[in-house]
Amino acid sequence: MIDLIRWAKSDRPLRPARTWAGYHVPCSNVVQLYRAEYGAEYSTEFCTADVLYKEEPAPAEMVQVVPENVVEKPQNRVLVIGGAYAGLSAVIHLLELANGGEHRPTSVPLPPVTGKPLQSPVQITMVDERDGFYHTIGSPLALADEAYGEKAWRKYADVKAIQHPSIRVVQGSVSKLNCSSKTATITYSTGHTSIVEYDYAICCSGLRREHPSVPQSIFREKYLEECKSHISDIRSVSESIVIVGGGAVGVEMSAELKLCFPDKSIKLIHSHDHVLSGEPLPDKFKDVALGLLHEQGVETILGERVVSSEPDSPTDTGFTVRLKSGKTLRAGKVIWAISRPVTTSTYAPASALDHEGFIAVTPQLQFPPTVPNAEYHFAAGDIMSWTGIKRCGAAMFFAQIAIANMHQLMVRAEGGTDTKLADAPSVEPMIALAVGKKAATYYADNVAAGEEQLKASFGEDLGLTVVWKYLKLAEPFELPKRDEEGKQLSAKAM
Repeated sequence: MIDLIRWAKSDRPLRPARTWAGYHVPCSNVVQLYRAEYGAEYSTEFCTADVLYKEEPAPAEMVQVVPENVVEKPQNRVLVIGGAYAGLSAVIHLLELANGGEHRPTSVPLPPVTGKPLQSPVQITMVDERDGFYHTIGSPLALADEAYGEKAWRKYADVKAIQHPSIRVVQGSVSKLNCSSKTATITYSTGHTSIVEYDYAICCSGLRREHPSVPQSIFREKYLEECKSHISDIRSVSESIVIVGGGAVGVEMSAELKLCFPDKSIKLIHSHDHVLSGEPLPDKFKDVALGLLHEQGVETILGERVVSSEPDSPTDTGFTVRLKSGKTLRAGKVIWAISRPVTTSTYAPASALDHEGFIAVTPQLQFPPTVPNAEYHFAAGDIMSWTGIKRCGAAMFFAQIAIANMHQLMVRAEGGTDTKLADAPSVEPMIALAVGKKAATYYADNVAAGEEQLKASFGEDLGLTVVWKYLKLAEPFELPKRDEEGKQLSAKAM
């Protein structure tokens, strides 16, 4: 028997009749058993776990003592795939609900909560390719201003809200999600792989975007080098800077470059007659966005497709940009902002995906019923198939709904009867677009633009502070304070 109990005042040996072969016996049971027989003549300083383990089989003549009335509690091991807006929102909302917190205010009714902690604490594993949280909304400015770039990426180790014993952050990616066995294959940033078990999973890995939409580095130090190199190139060019692609990324990037480098010539080339041509937005909004670009000082060339961009000679430090019409123009730097993001759902079973590779969630944001154990698998954010434009705010919103439903399943598994799941609402197209010192917004068929819209939608730093305050990322988690009747007193970390 593993020597976990040491006699402090007696050299009497353990009696053979008191062997626990092959069983996990709570230490408290062992203590009570020996106290009853021998008195309090021993210490349990080596009994550091909740269970005792007996490795070798007990001889046949020995009596095996089995603890009575042992009921196995349901486990709440949760796998969160992705650590951006949806992933962090999922982790933080789950930690709050699991510890007896209430729902944060939101625009949809969520299932009622008991206000009591779960009987089985949650064990959250969050897997993300990066070593930190990157504020994607601020990418256009991060690639134009070094000081802002420093703040846009925070290592997960520096995010106070997730420094909690219930949370484990893994840098890596999930290569396979086996819904039948509830196991996931994780490939770590070091290259090795492992298989982990889970009871619930939520997919928040979003879309894979190319430069300049997001940095391609997965380590903060490399990311800062990437930003510094990009900004250095911008500073060094004497000819025009050409951005190819008039989607949201191209529009915002050209405006931020002009804002940070007002003396540079910034030109935006787009193959369609309207900027933002790929978005389900009214022409009025697109015209307003174009007007803000011109107001900022950005030149635009619409209805022209770039066919090539290359130096005229080996010694040419610039580029000649050729258009399909035959026209040419010179550029000191060309930035391509036309890549189409792709889903990261390759780890999920094919039966969970729609024809475009998005996870085809139910109204409760669970996997479709054709998937084994579908009710225990959720998705939120850009990776799920849903109405509306992919937005960071929507990702956090849907993660909250998914986690509310996951929490209901946990309560039900522990014997709760008054449980129900919430349906996620359909979302109409809406957008807030930062264009230099102003923003254009479209919501409920209303188009607006100006400095007020910029401040209301993005604050003073392209939404960085807004996100950190909403998710309380800079605050360590605290259990909700309650009065004598159990009512919540403090909204801290809620």
